[in-house]
Amino acid sequence: MRLNAPKTMRLLLHILTAQEFSQRGLWSEYNKRGSIAIGQVNKVVRWLEGNAFVERRRKGYVLTNPTGLVRAMSLFRSMRELRAFSVSVDTSREEVLGMLPSEAILCLGTSVERYGSYFRSPETSFYAVDCEALEAEFSRLSEGLTKLSCYRIDFLEPDGPASDRSMVSFERQVDSLISRKIDGMRYTSPVQTVLDMFCDGKAHYTKELLKDLWEVDL
Repeated sequence: MRLNAPKTMRLLLHILTAQEFSQRGLWSEYNKRGSIAIGQVNKVVRWLEGNAFVERRRKGYVLTNPTGLVRAMSLFRSMRELRAFSVSVDTSREEVLGMLPSEAILCLGTSVERYGSYFRSPETSFYAVDCEALEAEFSRLSEGLTKLSCYRIDFLEPDGPASDRSMVSFERQVDSLISRKIDGMRYTSPVQTVLDMFCDGKAHYTKELLKDLWEVDL
């Protein structure tokens, strides 16, 4: 099973977030923001059960191996491949944040820093819809010590014609499953943050989040 397919990945994010679920409830919750067939939900859940990531219980299923599932997902997804550009500029992080469009979602270490108590990220990382436009904008700044990295969004289903697909999908699908709005900025949700860090080979920085989310010690 291709775990980085947009529908599959979003479904797995639902499961990692809910932890306990039924197939019908999972299908209904998914279709509030996306579109998936009940047969596809059944296929994914059966694969998860067959690989001991979930267990069947009397009223549905329960997630039993969240870190194992996240590790499996990370085998199909690389943040390095999603990185659109990195640049170091002669301006403060606060000024960089002020230059980001409203749909930008802060991610990776920037989100870990927001949720945790000790980690301090050496760069500002974010997802963006139009990475090319942002690269052109930041490239006009003088080179400096503030490092930032922009990543392409890969967790949206195709929706509508190619000309407006990105923004249509973004406004319809990005919710608390993917991001949280804190102090006027969007950050990846705790579950999405953990996934991204595993996909970047930096799982060891997520100890606090793993404990908070699933009571797991890494």
